[in-house]
Amino acid sequence: MGAAAHGMEPAAGDGGGVDRGLALVGAPRVPLTGGAGGSLRLQATIGGVETTFLVDTGAAMMSISATLQRQLRAAGAAQLSRQVEVMVFPDGGRNLLGLNALSRFAPFTVHLQPPALELSGCAPTGAVAAADT
Repeated sequence: MGAAAHGMEPAAGDGGGVDRGLALVGAPRVPLTGGAGGSLRLQATIGGVETTFLVDTGAAMMSISATLQRQLRAAGAAQLSRQVEVMVFPDGGRNLLGLNALSRFAPFTVHLQPPALELSGCAPTGAVAAADT
């Protein structure tokens, strides 16, 4: 993600915190929300901006909408970074959490029941950046 959105963490509410109680079995789990057609969504707060990402293990790259990019800039959370490259799509585009971002927390596991993302390679306070194109 190039222009940075630091501190990607689950949003408050909607069961969105890292479940530290599961740390006993290894990795933190981030609750996901199931959607139509089996899609999985992650509620997140990036640089103080709440948003939703579609977890897409078939996408090589993370992407954000131009709307989210503007919100991050307004919040002062968009800055150049080399942590994870991100594509910015025109308004109406979907925020995708692709493999280039997910691999930073590898190994990871996607659970379907209940929907969760287990981040084996994740420190309790990780940072992710958002890209500026």
